Amino acid sequence: HQWMLSNSDVKVGNPDNHFFDDLYKEYYIERVPAKRNINSNGQKRGILTELLITNYRK
Repeated sequence: HQWMLSNSDVKVGNPDNHFFDDLYKEYYIERVPAKRNINSNGQKRGILTELLITNYRK
């Protein structure tokens, strides 16, 4: 099995953006919440969405 994790889901800022969905359309994409406590901008700390992209269905 292979997988890739990315913490830059552009869909969070723009729900109409399908960049990763189009780029990895052959794979399975799962959006998972992740908590961040460290950021240079205190307003941006908290929950964000990360992508878990795999070549197999869970």
